[in-house]
Amino acid sequence: SGSGPIIDIAEVLDAQKVTSFNIMLIAIGWFAIFADGFDISAIGYVMPNIMKEFHLGPETVGLVNSASLAAYPIGALLLGWVSDRQGRKLALMIGCLVVSLSTFATMFVHSAESLAAMRFITGCGLGGVIPNIVALGSEFAPKRMRARLIIFTFCGINFGGFISGVIAPAVIGEWGWRGLFFVGGAVPLVAVILMWVFMPESIKFLALHGGRNKELRGTLHRLVPALSLPDNARFVVAS
Repeated sequence: SGSGPIIDIAEVLDAQKVTSFNIMLIAIGWFAIFADGFDISAIGYVMPNIMKEFHLGPETVGLVNSASLAAYPIGALLLGWVSDRQGRKLALMIGCLVVSLSTFATMFVHSAESLAAMRFITGCGLGGVIPNIVALGSEFAPKRMRARLIIFTFCGINFGGFISGVIAPAVIGEWGWRGLFFVGGAVPLVAVILMWVFMPESIKFLALHGGRNKELRGTLHRLVPALSLPDNARFVVAS
């Protein structure tokens, strides 16, 4: 079927209007970033309680707080590698799952060392989620709206931090500092489920890697229902 029409995915995406499908993708991406923002900020709100319980000094607190930041580039590299080989969707789900499980595990720590270790693992997950959300969001967005949609998605991180602060006093008052990590673990887990059920693989990734033509056609049909795709069409990404 080498003689079929060539369809440039980049051209099709740039010409499309913003549809409910785009909005759904942006919403899931926003929620995943919101979950990250929640988890990034949570440690700050519970630190006074942890200092008291573990008898920590300010120097130890600095080490614990910086553990997740130190892990960011590691997570970005590792999950970037997964993303380029296996797809953006899998990398995102792994990143959010790592954040979720390590945040749940933080409920069971009893020393500064184990707390720092859990924050480091959380940071690895966070470092992989943010760049992959940007990659996926920009690959589906029409060119003229791309910057605005990515900026909007990024606002989720600030809102997550804000909500974390709003609910922290009530949660800590009711369930202690571990309760905030329970909520912080549940939110990215919901994001994983939403991605698994609703989020398609990056259409540019599918076109560049081949072998998943049926999936590519299905996603393209959801994105641009009016587009007619001959059976022998070939897909390329020119830009």
